[in-house]
Parts: sequence; structure tokens; C-alpha cells
Amino acid sequence: MESERILIPLHPKPDGDSFGSCAAMKYVLEREGKKVTVISKDSLSENLKEFSFAREVLFGKGIEDIDLSEFDILLLLDHGSSLTCCPEKDIRKIAGDLEIINIDHHPTNESYGNINYVNSQSPYGRCY
Repeated sequence: MESERILIPLHPKPDGDSFGSCAAMKYVLEREGKKVTVISKDSLSENLKEFSFAREVLFGKGIEDIDLSEFDILLLLDHGSSLTCCPEKDIRKIAGDLEIINIDHHPTNESYGNINYVNSQSPYGRCY
């Protein structure tokens, strides 16, 4: 079965790294016909609120506020730890059978997803 419904949460107190990577991934996936929902428990800083993508994010919603049965994949971008998603609970237990894809650049990342791509050698997203 091909995954069609993808949930992407911004990390707590989202910065440009989280906001930009989630926006770019949402647009790429939607071009492929996927249904993508982006959520954020926290609001954005004033300078990021100016971007039109901010209107596509469901603010005030964390993982625990979402019916995860409506999704095939939980895609975590720029979450340096599984605790950034759910500080009080293990994200793997909350997700249950939901596939977790973890893409990150932080050396603190413990590869908590079912699929992990963690490149801590390029923490600032340098282009070579």
C-alpha cells in the first residue's frame, strides 16, 4: 500500500529551519498527489508569520491533539530528539502502527523512526 496521508509537525518554538523544511517537504509531497497536514503546538515568531505558508499550518495542535488513525506517515523534520515531538511520552508508543520517518541534522538524534536519515556532518545545510 502506498502512503497517501502524511502528518508533519513543526518542532517546538519553530524557527526558520523547521518552518522552511516542513514547507518545502509539504509542497514536494503535494506535487506527488499526497495529502499533507502540517501542525504546530507553538506559534511562529513575527518574522515567520509573514510567509504565506504560515496560513497552511494548524497552530495550537500537537501530536496528542490529532487523530493519528487519519494518517499513514508521521514525518519528523528537524526534530533533534524524539522528545521534541512529545516531551512527556515516547513518540513510538503514541504513533503505534503509524510509520515514523525521521529526517534530521542534529548529532543528538537517536534515530527513533522506522526510517531514519540523520546527517549530523552537515548541521548547517551547507551546499557542496
